[in-house]
Amino acid sequence: MGAQQPTRFESDSPGAAVAFRSIIVFLIGVVSALGMVPEALAQSSMPVVALSEATRELNLAAALSLHALPASAAINPDQLWGATAVKPPGPQAQEAIEVEPDMSVIGRATLSAGRSKSIFFVQVPTSRVDHVQLWTRPSGGAWSSAEAGDTVPLAKWPFYGQFPAFGIAVDDRDIDVIIVLRNNGTIRVPVLLKTEKDFQEGRLRQANLTGFVTGMGLMTCVVCLLSAASLRVRPGWLLLLFSVWVMLTVVCANGYAPIWLLPDWPELTDKSKAFCVIVLAGLTVWTVGELLDRLEATQLLQLAGPVTAALALTYATVQATLLPGNWRGVGVIAASGVAAALALGMCIASYRNGARYAVWMTASVITIVCAAVLGWLRLPLYAGLDWSAATSALMLFAAALLMRHTQFLRARYGRDVMSRAAIRADRDPLTAMLSYAGLEQSYSQALLSEAAGQGHPAVMLFLLPGLDRTGAEYGHVLTERALVRFAATLQERLGQEWMIGRLSKTRFGAISVRPREKEELVELATLILSRSSRQSELPAALTDFDLRIVFRLRGLEGNTFADVWRQLDEVASGLAGGRRIAMA
Repeated sequence: MGAQQPTRFESDSPGAAVAFRSIIVFLIGVVSALGMVPEALAQSSMPVVALSEATRELNLAAALSLHALPASAAINPDQLWGATAVKPPGPQAQEAIEVEPDMSVIGRATLSAGRSKSIFFVQVPTSRVDHVQLWTRPSGGAWSSAEAGDTVPLAKWPFYGQFPAFGIAVDDRDIDVIIVLRNNGTIRVPVLLKTEKDFQEGRLRQANLTGFVTGMGLMTCVVCLLSAASLRVRPGWLLLLFSVWVMLTVVCANGYAPIWLLPDWPELTDKSKAFCVIVLAGLTVWTVGELLDRLEATQLLQLAGPVTAALALTYATVQATLLPGNWRGVGVIAASGVAAALALGMCIASYRNGARYAVWMTASVITIVCAAVLGWLRLPLYAGLDWSAATSALMLFAAALLMRHTQFLRARYGRDVMSRAAIRADRDPLTAMLSYAGLEQSYSQALLSEAAGQGHPAVMLFLLPGLDRTGAEYGHVLTERALVRFAATLQERLGQEWMIGRLSKTRFGAISVRPREKEELVELATLILSRSSRQSELPAALTDFDLRIVFRLRGLEGNTFADVWRQLDEVASGLAGGRRIAMA
């Protein structure tokens, strides 16, 4: 047999093998290039934020490439960096990022450094966001992250502060940035990029502003404390509680509660804001009801305050412990609206019943409503300062001081006799009430009203038979002080619809032109009797005077002024067996 002949391929193997290997290498390169296309496309489509030596502050919200994920989704920075944007960045982008409940909003951008090595800060200027996470890397390097927000323990924050903020070291390399935002309720937040100098300066100025607001709040609490300690009445202590709770609400809303007051417990920090606001709404209704006068005739209004406060506390507790987080915004709005309506309704009812200081209380309630609206809107920062939160807090403190002023006016009414410009010949020089002659003129007006068919006027006599005895035991100075207090009680309880006068040393009289019912007068007499016996700053004997009250509902026609009071005086002098109230 002859030798086997080589094939054509083998005879040409050197050239063919080289070509075959070249084809294989080319195909491998094509496949590798195709695998790198998504990352390259993502990198090329990513917005680039140029940083120069003149850059001081930028709002990244308008430049970030945004997309959203469910809040429960795991965060992988490599996958996030290659995700498709929801909307392209550009002039049409908003100046704030809107975060929806149960969603995570992811913003991405590349920081292109055109300056020497320095530090920038990414800041989210709001104290209400639940969670902020920032991922950074030099282009092509490894990712690093930091997080902050209400649901993040304070120990994990990059540093303590009112707003979440993160430092970024910038040099001549590009920096890839991913920011992740989450919140239980709908919120709109800007994302600011600041130089270290501007950030530290703004932080210092914001701390000074917060310190000023806090000082005003503490001053308000001290004023209410001194008032409560001097007056020692229930409305005074309730106003002190209101001012302290306002201060606590402001501290929680401004983001300083976990730094100053609360433990490092994210759940408590996150839920304390809505809890304090809802309880404050109920406490406002209770405080307004206690400070207003002329609400005694309406039992429902008397109970509205404490019942509303109890309901607000109950709902705030249930919401903080049982209800979903996205209920908080709706709960705060509903509680604030109901409280404002009840408080304003009580002010209107008090004014219609003849109250003197309902206008001051109405101004206080309106101030609280405006503060709530301003605090909820959270207007953008101005000059790097959160003026919206500061103004809202100052308005709340002003409302508390307006309530204190109302309490002061009620307490001093009828006492500062010497400063009254109304002292005339028909006024009693000690109590500034109508004198015998002044009340006689009012009696004539009541007769004319009765003759005109407007109903029978009501007449009340207040007899103080124990006045002479207490004057001999305690002296005229304390006795006259107690008498002035009693006169102030009459003015407070009877109001402007009654014409009140001092008939003699131990007798006071009151005439109402408007017809009254027997039950109404009995209730009014009981209130005056109970109030006059609770002047705790005076000796017990001086607060009684053995007060006796007699009222008359029959017509006045055919009776002289002196006859009417003589008849009432006889009935009052004849009361025995512990009776203090009678009808003639």
